Amino acid sequence: MNKKLLVLSQVAALLVLAGCGSENTSSTTPSSTSSSTVISSTSSSSISSTSSSSATVAPTKERIVSLLTELDQDKVTSYDFVDRSYAYNFYNNSKYIVSGNIQTGLINYQAKHKFQLFNNQFISDEITIDSLDGVETTKVVETNYANGQIYQEGNYIYDYFICTSLYEQSFVNCNEIDYYNQFDTYFNYLSIIDTIKDAFNNPTEYFPVDNGYETPVFDATVQDGVEHYALSCVFPGADDYKPIIINFSVDYETSTKEFVSIDYKIRSLLDSLDTDYEIGTSSITSYNITNLKFGDKTNFDGVVFTFDDIPSKSSIHNAPKEVIDVSDKEDGALDEETALEIIKNIYAYSNDVRQTNYSMIYHDAFDFATTDRTTFGDAKFEGKIIAYNNGITDNNGTIQLVDSENQPTGTPAPYRIFTKATSIGIFRGGKFTKYITSAFGYASKTSFTSAREYLDANPLYWSEISSILEGFSTYALGSTTFESGTTIDVSVSGTKSGTSLEIKGQLHSKTSNGLSVENIDSFTFSIEDGKLMYCKFVTMGQTSSSTKYEDTYEARFVHAPKIDFTGTEMDILNEIDTQITMDDFKII
Repeated sequence: MNKKLLVLSQVAALLVLAGCGSENTSSTTPSSTSSSTVISSTSSSSISSTSSSSATVAPTKERIVSLLTELDQDKVTSYDFVDRSYAYNFYNNSKYIVSGNIQTGLINYQAKHKFQLFNNQFISDEITIDSLDGVETTKVVETNYANGQIYQEGNYIYDYFICTSLYEQSFVNCNEIDYYNQFDTYFNYLSIIDTIKDAFNNPTEYFPVDNGYETPVFDATVQDGVEHYALSCVFPGADDYKPIIINFSVDYETSTKEFVSIDYKIRSLLDSLDTDYEIGTSSITSYNITNLKFGDKTNFDGVVFTFDDIPSKSSIHNAPKEVIDVSDKEDGALDEETALEIIKNIYAYSNDVRQTNYSMIYHDAFDFATTDRTTFGDAKFEGKIIAYNNGITDNNGTIQLVDSENQPTGTPAPYRIFTKATSIGIFRGGKFTKYITSAFGYASKTSFTSAREYLDANPLYWSEISSILEGFSTYALGSTTFESGTTIDVSVSGTKSGTSLEIKGQLHSKTSNGLSVENIDSFTFSIEDGKLMYCKFVTMGQTSSSTKYEDTYEARFVHAPKIDFTGTEMDILNEIDTQITMDDFKII
């Protein structure tokens, strides 16, 4: 198979059904996408009219696709939305973690929303949530009411849930904007209209039989002046996927030229299609849109929710980091609590980095693109990383061998690591002239929380460093000993001189349960006028059976607005033969 097609077929296995919110059904469905190139069957269809008053209407696939295409989503000012979510024993990425009986379903609710859409990316909502017991025959166990607001401010999207019936349950989710997480993609319930339209437009392309789907069934009727369109498809299940039943439907009133109802429903089953849905359903994801209103959006003139409306600060989820005010501190040593707070909020000092100039000493460096991980010695990696607006990060540097004193001895060998975000995920290609085999990796956009993990020029966002930094928030100052025998010591210090700060933090862990392991991770941060200008990260480690090592990463930051990439892109899939995981790139 052509290498590019092989890669894309692997990518296709990671895709999920198009939907809205954070719905992810990849664990229960094979790939289903209108971009598939496999068309090997035709869908069956039935068209009938049961009302003589609508005899002039010809309900066809072409008509419903045309009607959905003409629906101007940008002109929608309000609509009602029902989210019916059920999952037997897993989370299923549901909007709410609610159930009327966790014995019959870990997630089981129906949420009714009344969305009002305003200018300047502002949404208000009236919410009714019924916690349910049962799958097909349901009983409302409890009902709660809430007011919601979703809006963008700065680099964050805020999603407020102010519970009027149980105020202490109020919360707000804060979502940092990145390449994939934009306001239009976060609040994207109307996107199911496009999903349904694509499926109606070419059912056998949307549900390819070569991927295991049975032939989709299209049905269209007219009754009492309402056109009803339905498309259903079944996947019987496979080794890696549960059986699923998919139903899309649209009701359209001919005389008023209004959409009565738009429905999207996916049911996954525990074992087989031939089962009692009450006991055999694994999950249900069902969305319903009604009462669509159109016009010109207005400005919201009500009271905007803030953190002050949340009764418990622990219910402010993923709040933006903030620069710590030290204006009242004298020059000299800072107290430990202040130094620790600065480290916990270090991203507030470094969230606008466009370029990083770096130098890294790595001992026992190895070729991470080969199965035997061949080592080539101690080496210095040096270069610069530039992040761009259009989802591109370009890392150009050199590898140079060093001696026991970490002094360069060899000839620098250039490399380039090019990272690009696409509609399906992020590709990273590394081309090396020596020591490391050229290779590429891929991460599906559903496999990570923030694209900054791969696209940011600031290495503090990279998972291998951010996971260590998280220790300053997880563990208390001083020494903590766990039942496992591990002891973690957290120490910090800081110095202030005018508008300059130098902050140091160290995490020292020791484990003695059979094999003695010791690791020390230390950071030095230099901050000028509220901007992180320099970071030194040193990691040391040793086991009772290994030689002690000490690797150092130094970074100097350039803060500036990002621009679009206009250079020569790396043609990753056609220029590189070896595929590895994105984790393999972590050493650099």
